[in-house]
Amino acid sequence: MTGFWVISLRSFLRHWRLTIVLAVVAIWSPWSVLVKGPDVGAHPFGVMLLAQTQQRVVALTFDNGPSPRTTAKILSLLVSFHDHATFFVLGSQAAKYPKLTRLIVKDGMELGNHTYGHINLAQHSLSQDVADLARTNRIIQQFTHHAPHWLRPPYGAYSTKVLHAAAQCGLHLVLWTPEFAPIANQVPSRLMSNVVKHLAPGEIIPLSEAGSRAGEEMVVLTVLLQDLKTLGYRSVTISALARMH
Repeated sequence: MTGFWVISLRSFLRHWRLTIVLAVVAIWSPWSVLVKGPDVGAHPFGVMLLAQTQQRVVALTFDNGPSPRTTAKILSLLVSFHDHATFFVLGSQAAKYPKLTRLIVKDGMELGNHTYGHINLAQHSLSQDVADLARTNRIIQQFTHHAPHWLRPPYGAYSTKVLHAAAQCGLHLVLWTPEFAPIANQVPSRLMSNVVKHLAPGEIIPLSEAGSRAGEEMVVLTVLLQDLKTLGYRSVTISALARMH
């Protein structure tokens, strides 16, 4: 797959702001945010909403960890179902829980950058964004010896500046399939129902470790993983998804 600026017709209208941003970047500085990453090749703009593939795969992603309340349980479930996921961790949490950070990689999952302290990158200067992302990259690499290649900006907030900051830190911007846009305090069972309803190959599904319904979330995740298997799907990391076509 040589590029994944994949905004389908159904997502074009819902991500019109991103489309305008990318068009402006292409006109003003067409090569300034060309991002290259190991194993995934060169991807213009480094933006991913979904992947065009015929394989029955999706990418489960978990934000805001690692958390002593949920991470180990999530990993245990994923391993038991032989599934993989990408964990977009906060630098502050990774530094606070290095064992959990290492465990994510040890269990065959992938780590991504979610900023150091969940800041809105679009509201800070380029130098501040670069410093924040670089700091989180260093923490992840320090504990796992793996440099992250993916960024999920908190709140899904992006701009040309955020794209430039990501590029300077060697990161690709990853959002989510529009149908699965995160909703604050969303009831976990409703989230699962929405995922199953709109399930299609190449989707990126955003989940969070910061919810207040830990017990319910684990039950729902178990059912979701079972449903994926029943429907013939498997979950892969973002890197694995990006290589599929």
